[in-house]
Formats: sequence, C-alpha cells, structure tokens
Amino acid sequence: MRKVFFDAWAWIALMNSDDNYHKEAKRFYVEFRRRGGIAVTTDYVLAETFSALRKALPIEAAAEFGRALFKDVEDGKVQLEFVDEALFFKAWELYEKYQDKRGISFFDLSSVAMMEEMELKEIFTWDKDFERVALGYMLLPGS
Repeated sequence: MRKVFFDAWAWIALMNSDDNYHKEAKRFYVEFRRRGGIAVTTDYVLAETFSALRKALPIEAAAEFGRALFKDVEDGKVQLEFVDEALFFKAWELYEKYQDKRGISFFDLSSVAMMEEMELKEIFTWDKDFERVALGYMLLPGS
C-alpha cells in the first residue's frame, strides 16, 4: 500500500478552487485514492491548513473539509500522526542544521522529521523547500 506524506500546500490546493494548483491536485488525488493510496499528514500540517482555509474560504467550507478529513482518518484513508515531544526536538535539530535554508519553516521541518521517522520519501506538495534539504524527497504530482 502506497503511503505519501501530504503537506498543507496539497490540502489547500485540493480545497480551494481558486488555487493555481487546484486542477492538478485534484487529478493527482483522485488517481491516488483510486489506487488505494494512504495520505499521511500531521496535526501541525492540519493546523497550518485549517488556518489558511479559514482565510481563503467561507468558514463552513473550511469546516466541512475538516469533517471530511476526520471521516477519512476513521475510514483508514488518511493516517493522521501527531508531533510529540521527541519529534518536536528532532524538528528543532533540523531547524538548527538547516539555518542556511531560511525559507523552510518549522512546520515543514516537523514534516521532515516525521517523514524521516516513517521512512517516507514522497510528498504531495509544491513547496520546493523539501527539495532544498537534499534528503532525496520526491515532490508529487511532479518535481
């Protein structure tokens, strides 16, 4: 079963029809789900996503996304991971290690820490900062 890490950029593009990547994100997601793929994401990614969607969409649309996503978690279509103390400090180590890469956020570094822990190399995003850390990530739907 293929597992892919989903970044906030992916969730936002999927939900916001005004997003430049919406159509491409939809195509990828439909095919990914059709093949039984499991989306992996974190509470930090969702916090970032919910905040962005609340600004970009009517509040009910943003809330509906959350309800649908949590249903997918219950149904095993989305694997929701939580950043615990150990992962938080691993992200902090990465924050210090990658001081030369000012564009990458602490949120993103927590995702990197989670992906490393889970041995995931594919990430659904358009955020090039994940390539800049040079850990061999493949950005989907295409780099």
